[in-house]
Amino acid sequence: MTAHPIAARTAAESAFAEQFSAGQGVLPLPEREAAFRVFTARGLPTRRDEAWHYTDLRQRLTRVAPAAGAPDADALADARAMLRRLPSASMRLVILDGRFVPELSSAPSHELSVASLDDSARAGRAAASHLGANVDAMLALNGALAQGGLMIKIAAGVKLAAPIEIRHRTSKREAQSSASRVAIEIGEGAEARVVEYFDDAGAEGQRNVATMLDLRADAVAEHIAVVAGDAALHVESLVARLGERASFASFGLISGGALVRRQIFASLVGEGAKIALSGLSLL
Repeated sequence: MTAHPIAARTAAESAFAEQFSAGQGVLPLPEREAAFRVFTARGLPTRRDEAWHYTDLRQRLTRVAPAAGAPDADALADARAMLRRLPSASMRLVILDGRFVPELSSAPSHELSVASLDDSARAGRAAASHLGANVDAMLALNGALAQGGLMIKIAAGVKLAAPIEIRHRTSKREAQSSASRVAIEIGEGAEARVVEYFDDAGAEGQRNVATMLDLRADAVAEHIAVVAGDAALHVESLVARLGERASFASFGLISGGALVRRQIFASLVGEGAKIALSGLSLL
């Protein structure tokens, strides 16, 4: 990958540097600093980056929207009213403006534990990317700027009967950016289905989201991502690590957004691991 020297920073890269300096982000400071160093060294992806050959983000991202603040009382009330109009879900978790909001979410089942990313970070359980030095620039930027998110742990042997539904929403239909991260640990022999919905970002909204799944031996997981709305930018990184004989299937449905990118990084570290990837874009 090609690094952009500091002197050649674009306006967007400078704006990200300002957001980082302003203290955005909840991961432990050493992790955030290391992630931002990776992004600084590589800069926004261009056609010279093989994986981004058809999306010159450095040229197309001319401005960065202001970082979304924590949702206020009005935003929470509006989100609560919207959620009432949705079909019921036994395990619904809500991320609003990049932050996990427990009061809008279902009470966690006894079969799994749920914690906000900032609580987990303070406890020293931050979500690793499993990519090491080869981390993608936008995934590194997510680690540097993630405003919040959540961590889910499913105990060994648990087989969830109902899917885990994660709703990513924004409170304002105006120019704002958000970065969030979801980490899911699926214990040995456990089975789970996760459905993530990304919508209502607004025509000037910008998102950089990451979902990390760690499947232990003999675990079975299905992940579905539904991307809708009119977001100006939606970059979504799915990182999966599969242990021995683990089985993982992922499907993405994209039906909206001006510039949408879903990128998948999978590591089959255990013998006998299986993965199936599929998707559909409605252009």
